[in-house]
Amino acid sequence: MSNVTVEDIKAKKKALGYSEDISRIAYVEASTKMNELVLGAYGALFKGLHILSFEDNGILFMGINALNNWNESDFFLPASEIQSISFRKKYIFGLRLFFNAHELVITKKGETSSARYICYTTMLGKSFLSDSIPNIEKTILSYPKLAEVQTNQNSGSFESNLDKLSKLKKLLDSDAITQEEFDEKKKELLKNI
Repeated sequence: MSNVTVEDIKAKKKALGYSEDISRIAYVEASTKMNELVLGAYGALFKGLHILSFEDNGILFMGINALNNWNESDFFLPASEIQSISFRKKYIFGLRLFFNAHELVITKKGETSSARYICYTTMLGKSFLSDSIPNIEKTILSYPKLAEVQTNQNSGSFESNLDKLSKLKKLLDSDAITQEEFDEKKKELLKNI
């Protein structure tokens, strides 16, 4: 990502009609099983590279080429078109080992297959990428109808559901919700632990 700077990203977002906020930016490469197994590290030359900006209402994909210059493969995926999304730390993609990546998996509504991306969390000279991770996770959770989707499939989601259950119990005890509402939500939360 040597050719694309923070200022370039801000300018590109502004040109596309978005705010210059770069607090939720990710550098991603499309991940396909065949390319990972056959091409290994050279797969990036033949796959889609994008800088993603997680906006309040969806994800802005800004295309870059293998030389890390802008190309014209930009598009916007509205949150309302996302059926499910997963964002978690991952170390192995095919035959490649990473210490600086998350896996981003997006399934659009009405589709059975998912798009998978290697999301780099650190890169030389790009410290803002690692700062973006917590902001990206919060933004994903704020998407309408995705608040119930787990973005992390580790102990964090277990603790999160227990926290929610504790809050629900307090609501029940204060008569803010009924026993039926509590039982229904409790069953749903426990199913996801």
